[in-house]
Amino acid sequence: FDFPAVHKDRLDNGLEMRSVQAHRLPIVTVTLMLDAGEASVSEDRAGLAVLTGDSLEGGTANHSGTELAEALESIGAGLSVGTGWDATTVSLSCLPERLDEAMNILADVVLRPAFPADEIDRVRGQRLAAIQQRKMDPSSIASDAARRLTYAEVSPYGRSLGGDVESVESFSPEAASGFVEAQYRPENAGLILVGDVDQAEVKAMAQ
Repeated sequence: FDFPAVHKDRLDNGLEMRSVQAHRLPIVTVTLMLDAGEASVSEDRAGLAVLTGDSLEGGTANHSGTELAEALESIGAGLSVGTGWDATTVSLSCLPERLDEAMNILADVVLRPAFPADEIDRVRGQRLAAIQQRKMDPSSIASDAARRLTYAEVSPYGRSLGGDVESVESFSPEAASGFVEAQYRPENAGLILVGDVDQAEVKAMAQ
């Protein structure tokens, strides 16, 4: 296996960028890596990074959640958001000729999330239900106990990734917006594009 060459760039706003040309299939995958993992959150706000990531697809300043889903569907793109201990990733895949439109949608989701109250309520409710379910699952109980025994008390890795009942109940649109403003910063992020692309063109799109 010969790994393809990785082209490195930095945008004017400080965002690091890596692109790889792979012409084998007519598809492009874009991933934005943000230094916005759960480890960056204090214990009294545990779960904030995860809940904020889960709420990103609920709509933006320009599109409601339904309109956002329709815009993605109209260009055949799939969007996924995942938050772990160390990062939040926002990814999408599309055909090369749709990349410019897809990048605009990605930018809208990350730069202008609306966090409508009904979406926050839905995400909060789902997380609270998941917490209650974990309390009744022997495997989850054992995993939680193992984490607490493995890590020091001051380490965030010893707590549950999604927070606890008290911290999740305090999740609000204002909390999500504040976290985005503080953590979704270009100087603490990386953009990765892989696929059937022209590297000069994708830099212009990203810029």
